[in-house]
Amino acid sequence: VFLFIQLATGQNSIVDICRKMEISVSNDNLNRICDLYFKNLAKYGIIKNKHNRTEKKGISFNLTFTIINADIVNFFCKKLKFLYNQKICLPILICFIFLIATNLYIYFDQSFAFRCDRPLLVCILVLLSFFAHEFGHSSAICYYGKNAGKIGVGLLLLAPIMFSDVSECWGLSKWKRVIVDLGG
Repeated sequence: VFLFIQLATGQNSIVDICRKMEISVSNDNLNRICDLYFKNLAKYGIIKNKHNRTEKKGISFNLTFTIINADIVNFFCKKLKFLYNQKICLPILICFIFLIATNLYIYFDQSFAFRCDRPLLVCILVLLSFFAHEFGHSSAICYYGKNAGKIGVGLLLLAPIMFSDVSECWGLSKWKRVIVDLGG
């Protein structure tokens, strides 16, 4: 089954898949492969086409609220996608690694107890970093020509979360999805 999933790239026909798997091209085999793809794998969302729709099953406990709608997110992300240009991204990444390594070296021997004289400032900075993180994911998907969705907050199994809807990234290749994941 794994080999059949690997061959389902959208580029191969069912006949091509039979030939690559060294299976005789007969109506019986073609029907079996179609059943495998469109009856068995499609109901789990592994294979999708215009005829098969996956439905959510079971009960999930999640509650979400949109903070920034998709139009506003896309407006800003189209302006931020230049950050994923290799000539810009690598120097920024090297600077962040250098700053983190320097801070670890300087403060490594001190206790890691957190003491805060300005809690309001810390809360504002943490919230800004959350938004920067989510806009990182969204601008990465815009870099690859897809549209980002909304940014919001919610509860997922009673845990507070902040999220950006980057569900369009499933149309990208595996390594581009990795970049979207690391974009935050």
